[in-house]
Amino acid sequence: MNPVIDGGTDLGGRLAWVHVAHGERSQVRFYAEGEYAGTATALPTVDTEVIGVDYDVVYVRYGRDIARFRLDESGAVIALDAVPASVLAG
Repeated sequence: MNPVIDGGTDLGGRLAWVHVAHGERSQVRFYAEGEYAGTATALPTVDTEVIGVDYDVVYVRYGRDIARFRLDESGAVIALDAVPASVLAG
C-alpha cells in the first residue's frame, strides 16, 4: 500500500480527498459520500500538492499551475481546469 501524504474533506463534508505517494510521484484520489469518486489524473504526477478546499472544490497545485476539481450533482468529480502536461510527463 502506498503511503498517504495528507488528506481532508471539503467544508460541506461530502467530498474527501487523499494525497497518496507513488515514489517520487503522487496522486490525488477523491471520495464522495464515502464512495470512491476517481482521481485527479489517470497516472501519478510530479510536483503535486493539495493547497485548499472550498465546499465542493479542491485546489491542486502542479508546479506553478493550479487545477480545480469539483464534486458535481451526480457524485462524480470533474476537472474544472486542465492539468499541465509537464507534470504528466514529469
